[in-house]
Amino acid sequence: MRSNIISAKKRKRSFFLMEVLVSITLLALLFSVLGFWQRQMFCSSRRNERVYKTFLQENYAYKKLRTVFCATSRIEDIPGALCSVVFDRGVYRDPELAGEVAGSLYYHQSQGRLELQIRSLRNHTKIETALLLDNVSKVDIVPQRNTGDQELPERILMVIHRSFPKGNDRVLTYQFALGK
Repeated sequence: MRSNIISAKKRKRSFFLMEVLVSITLLALLFSVLGFWQRQMFCSSRRNERVYKTFLQENYAYKKLRTVFCATSRIEDIPGALCSVVFDRGVYRDPELAGEVAGSLYYHQSQGRLELQIRSLRNHTKIETALLLDNVSKVDIVPQRNTGDQELPERILMVIHRSFPKGNDRVLTYQFALGK
């Protein structure tokens, strides 16, 4: 009788140990699955953040270029610059860089950067440089003239090629009306 009680306790204890082992295994499996999906969501959000930053930078560059070319009054010829124009900037926080100023687009091929440099026409030492785009591999600017002989082209076509480290290449094509 006594041996029956001991064997029943051992059976209950071994059954209890099996239950604990199965529950620990199930918990480990559950935490592994949760960790996997948490990592997937984290990687996805980082990827989306990089794409969002790219689109924000392209939007900023487009708005800046549109503002410059819409207010253009004449084109200058400055060595080393892709395109140089004189435009009306309007009201600006720095009075020397407000009103009519000169703007030049520079492409630094070694750094892959497209920059806009704004110079004061009144004080030539006053210069402001803004990064428009990075990861730029090629920039083409083509003035498009009407048949009439005008000093200022009617439109400017810009084709910007961007290459990113992970192989995502983008081609941006902008067309701006000058002085309108």
